[in-house]
Amino acid sequence: MSGELYIPNANDGNMGSSSTNNLDTVLKRYERQLLLDALGVELYNGLVLAMDDLPNAAQKWQDLVDGLDYVLDGKMYRWEGLKGKNKDGLLAHYVYCMYLRQDEIDYSTTGMKRNAVENALRASFTEKYVAAWSNFINMYQGDNVVNRSLKQYLGDNEADFPIDGFKCYGKVNRFGI
Repeated sequence: MSGELYIPNANDGNMGSSSTNNLDTVLKRYERQLLLDALGVELYNGLVLAMDDLPNAAQKWQDLVDGLDYVLDGKMYRWEGLKGKNKDGLLAHYVYCMYLRQDEIDYSTTGMKRNAVENALRASFTEKYVAAWSNFINMYQGDNVVNRSLKQYLGDNEADFPIDGFKCYGKVNRFGI
C-alpha cells in the first residue's frame, strides 16, 4: 500500500522477519479488538465464520466487508465497507495507528529506546498518526451525510446488525490531548 497508510517494506518481503511478525501481530490483535468493540461477540463470531467463504456468505456480511450504495427513507447513502474502496478502510486506518504507536519506541534489554538513523533527521510520528486517527474516527463513528460511518451503517441496518454497546473512541490532536 502507498499513500497515507504506507509502512515501508511491508509488502515486498524486505521488512525483516521480526518487523513482519510485529505487523502481523498488531493486525490480528487490533482488528479483532475493534470488531468486537463495534459488533459485540455474537456478530463478531458471525463475521469470522462468514469470512471463511465471503463470496458465498449471506449478503449482509458481503456488504459489511465490501460496502455498497443503499437507499434509506428515499435518500441514497454509501457505505465503503470495512475494507474500503482501495483497502484503505477503517480497519486499515485503525491498525496503522496501532502499528505506529507500537513501532515508535522499542523495548530492549536495557530499557526503552528509539532507533537512531543515519543521513536523516528523526521526525515525530504524531502528524501521520493524528491524520490517520481522524480519518478512522470519521469512518468508524462520524456523523456523515452521504458516506456513512460504521456506526451509522449498523444503525441503518439494525435488523441485520442489532448492536448492544457500540464502543466509541476519543479524538486526538497533535498535542497529545
